[in-house]
Amino acid sequence: MELSRPSLVSICNGDECAFLSWSSVINATQYEVEVKHNNTGVTTLYCTTSTSFLITKLENGEFYIVQVTALNNTERSESSIGVMLKPKLRQSLSKLFARSTEQPGRIRLQWTSTPTDCGFQIERCNIGNTSGYKRIAWLPFNNIMVYEDQTDCLPECLCPGHYYTVAFRDTAWSSGAGVLSRDSSYGTSNATIIHIIKVRVRPRETICQLETSDEVLIGDFLTDVWLKSGLDQPSNHYYLMFAGQELNLDETIRNSGLLDAVGCNDENCPELRLKLLYKLDESAHLATNIVLTSLEELVYKDVFEISYCPTQQQIMPEILEPLVKRINENKSQSLKYSSNLISMPVFTKQVIDELPSLYVTVPLKLTEFDSNEFLQCLAKDLEIDRNDMFLMNVQEGSTKYQIKFKTKISLCLEKMKKIAEKIKVIVLPSSKSAEFIARQKSLGNIEEIPRIDIKLDDVAENADSVLAKTLASDDIDATLAIMQRPAIVDPPIWEYLTQKSRKISSGILHAFQTSTVEYVIESMSLVHNEELYHKYNNYAVEGEEAILFHGTKTDYLDDIFSTNFKTFYTSGSHHITDSGWYGQGTYFSSSPKYCASYAGSSYNSITYLICSLVKLGKVYHVKDMLYQGKPMRSDADTHYVKVDTSGSPTNAKHSFFEEFVIKKSDQILPLYLVGLRRIHRFVLWRDAKINNSENGTLFNQMKQRYSFNVYGSETSLEALTILRCKLADSFMQCVVVTNGADNGENFAQECRNIRPLVPIIVFCANVDYHKQWAENISGSDQPQIQVTGNSSVVFTFISTNFPSGDVPDKN
Repeated sequence: MELSRPSLVSICNGDECAFLSWSSVINATQYEVEVKHNNTGVTTLYCTTSTSFLITKLENGEFYIVQVTALNNTERSESSIGVMLKPKLRQSLSKLFARSTEQPGRIRLQWTSTPTDCGFQIERCNIGNTSGYKRIAWLPFNNIMVYEDQTDCLPECLCPGHYYTVAFRDTAWSSGAGVLSRDSSYGTSNATIIHIIKVRVRPRETICQLETSDEVLIGDFLTDVWLKSGLDQPSNHYYLMFAGQELNLDETIRNSGLLDAVGCNDENCPELRLKLLYKLDESAHLATNIVLTSLEELVYKDVFEISYCPTQQQIMPEILEPLVKRINENKSQSLKYSSNLISMPVFTKQVIDELPSLYVTVPLKLTEFDSNEFLQCLAKDLEIDRNDMFLMNVQEGSTKYQIKFKTKISLCLEKMKKIAEKIKVIVLPSSKSAEFIARQKSLGNIEEIPRIDIKLDDVAENADSVLAKTLASDDIDATLAIMQRPAIVDPPIWEYLTQKSRKISSGILHAFQTSTVEYVIESMSLVHNEELYHKYNNYAVEGEEAILFHGTKTDYLDDIFSTNFKTFYTSGSHHITDSGWYGQGTYFSSSPKYCASYAGSSYNSITYLICSLVKLGKVYHVKDMLYQGKPMRSDADTHYVKVDTSGSPTNAKHSFFEEFVIKKSDQILPLYLVGLRRIHRFVLWRDAKINNSENGTLFNQMKQRYSFNVYGSETSLEALTILRCKLADSFMQCVVVTNGADNGENFAQECRNIRPLVPIIVFCANVDYHKQWAENISGSDQPQIQVTGNSSVVFTFISTNFPSGDVPDKN
């Protein structure tokens, strides 16, 4: 039986050490832990029969890449996904509390720790002699995290008190070594103020009450909540939210502002939440039919599942190889860059869906004929160029094509009428397409000449004016080129692309949920270019890697993908959009929102985000505009600058954006191309159970129904935060859907306080009860709040309140 790949469950950095644990692998007899220094490449291997390991003798402040491999006598598994470690001074793997008991001289110790099967050792010293730590107990079991110590600190004695430490038990350590929590332990002679804080555990909808103190780190406090709540997933899958902000794990209780939570009622207390990335794994309707809101700070590396120093398999998995081959054989080459793109599912209705489609059924298996040769014949029958046709979908059995045309054809009523006439003769034996089928018989590929079935969508008289107002023709053609799918996609490949698209969609749209500008994803593609990968992989530069974004327009795509951004810093190139405020190079940002703003956006164009993995190398921090229009520093690979919303340098500690100026194109590996279309409407759906899987059926009815985002919020706080941001634009349209429970009345009133005329519908089970307060909120000059228990009524309400067209009239 083949050994499965271990999955890392917990990773914790310590002082000159790090601890990791992983999932057990069936039939594995031992595990190999590989620790690689990120800069020097020096690799150390360890073997263990346990599913956890404490790595020692690490250098604080240095980065290490760690992977785990399962082994037995005959087999070796694929290594786990590499993770980055960075130990640092005075960082604790365990958190220890010490307090006096009612019995004189007896001290009760209690601690929280990373899960381990190593056991623990307890050490003690006098406050006046911190170098004299001695082991006082060995606890062999990992589930024992309490110990009572009888000391000589009696009232009649002059003992100054004691410090305690807790460390993982390891026979290789001598007494007093491996002390990990010395600086965060509490002596019996020092008074520690204990606070009681309530935390709502959102995954369980329960309240957890804990004791803590000022200097406890948020990360340790989170672990305490996690342990007490008995949650299923690892602790690093959760985060703490309070007062509308995600709390920093490295801050103390005092500095984070969490002391304000002392005495809070259940409604306003901090919340422990499952990270967005892991919610997506639980509910299939999230990121497909609904955009789940979250105020957490996303780590794009984790959301996009891209490891640093990736292998080619991680960037371009083998599962895609058959699809890539078929795509390159049949894709329209009207745009050069599209040859390296694999289209991915988009979960809202697209502008190109409004274009008429030609459906052609050839009663042959795709393996029985040359698809591209047949399409050449079809183009001749229609008297158009083959590159003016885009294969949007191919189905197996009798080969079925869905074809769309460039806008110069599809938005021209006369040309579409001509095509409608031409398809009547394609079924005749004299057509080029029929002759092609006949040749297959003479070649022995088929036994009889089958009939071609062909159908064209009805062409609307005003389609050209409506679509032209929505998007420019060049943008529509580019979207067709990017989203064409000229090959049968096998179910495993489609599932891979769907899940990848869900993660990317969540990461991108998350950046715009608190923006006054609203976008929908119009197109999405995975970049598949082996040549670029090898150049990137072979480019020797020391330093960190980062997931960064570049914003651009349709006009620049060909040059960007044909030269991998080289035209943006080549001297004298007319493609440079400006002289370079912070040096001549290619500009990236860590913020999709900022990239979209500097790329410029309008209601009838597409803004593209190119998500890339970038080797930063040696980074020089720019603080002014002395490098405007000038070459970058010779000793730097990247210029880094903090900027405000206008792109000017700033020294702000909060609310700033990051710009990265990259010197060489080989530092850049494009991963995804995402097309954004600006719109002026959205739906906000508030329900505490929005992410429950049983809601999937309800939201599945919305799939492909709307060409705007439906934001789903679990809390009123998140929903109102989004509403205030979006409705700051007076032209923005919104429909609010809410459940009646969870103080729905107060939420509806707050929505009307933000915009008195905002349409609201209450979707609930107890219709009669909620109608009473809904009528009270609706004033004579405000629209009536509707209440229903029928989902169809909700969808009708949304459609009724959004007039046709996506472009606001600002005249």
